[in-house]
Amino acid sequence: MGGNGSDPFRMAGEPINRSGDWITPLSDSVENLILDLIEWLARRERSYEETLAAWRTSCPRFTVWEDANDRGLVRSDTGGSRTIVRPTPAGMTLLKERRPEVHDQLRPIDASAPREARP
Repeated sequence: MGGNGSDPFRMAGEPINRSGDWITPLSDSVENLILDLIEWLARRERSYEETLAAWRTSCPRFTVWEDANDRGLVRSDTGGSRTIVRPTPAGMTLLKERRPEVHDQLRPIDASAPREARP
């Protein structure tokens, strides 16, 4: 059976994460897509509608938008009649840790600047 003495169902050499859970290719894919979402949001101001149209899915195993929200990596700010979705500081920290080359290319969006002056 498995090659790990503590878990007969785990194959020898099969990777596990820090919490002891199995890492599957799907979870790696979702994690990479969460990083893509954070990067996409950080590049320019995005409306809630635009974000949901691009990132929401009905697939129960592919929950990029929902996972990013649940983990506090993105936030929605409502001002007037418009809701803007932005990465949180935690989201930007994760992006910096996992994709420093991308993080370093991004200019922070100044939320106080008039919309015309924003990148």
